[in-house]
Amino acid sequence: MDVKKIIAYSSIIHMNFVSLGFFSGTLQGVVGGIYLMFTHGFVSSGLFLIIGFLYTRYSTRLIHHYGGLQNYHPMLASFFFLFSIANFGFPGTGGFVGEFLILIGVFQKNYFIGVIALFGVFLSAIYSLLLFTRIFFGISNKNNSLICLGASQAITHVEFYLLSFIGAYIIFSGLFPNIYLNFLEAILIKSILCIN
Repeated sequence: MDVKKIIAYSSIIHMNFVSLGFFSGTLQGVVGGIYLMFTHGFVSSGLFLIIGFLYTRYSTRLIHHYGGLQNYHPMLASFFFLFSIANFGFPGTGGFVGEFLILIGVFQKNYFIGVIALFGVFLSAIYSLLLFTRIFFGISNKNNSLICLGASQAITHVEFYLLSFIGAYIIFSGLFPNIYLNFLEAILIKSILCIN
């Protein structure tokens, strides 16, 4: 019921996915795990910021107090949608690159575990989109005085610029991943050579 707890559990699941990439022992899995750590740091920060912005307006984090907020806060809804699809690894976002590399690494080692990990990605997509639709769409809670009070507070310039920066990084890291991946691969290969 608590939106913040749902996002926190999502972060725990993603860090398990990162661990899966590390324990695959493949170059793709390790690079994907590191890449997913960085991009998920931005994604979860964006989600937590939006929940914090909503909390300052409505003084609650419980899902059943929300509903239909897209009518009052379309800009926050757009950013939350971007961060939600990045959270489950939609193509074109940084989360996709990290999760895809991890899956390649895992499938190289064990096909069965790879299928289970792929099923986890599917579940992540379901709960991310359910969270988004329950908060920003659905039946508007017009009778709730909290909704009426917070609806008048538009997104501030600081909030907009902060969310825009995070959103731009998420898209940039998804469209141009080689800038980071080449650097990570070079460091990992040097580390392996130094150990041997």
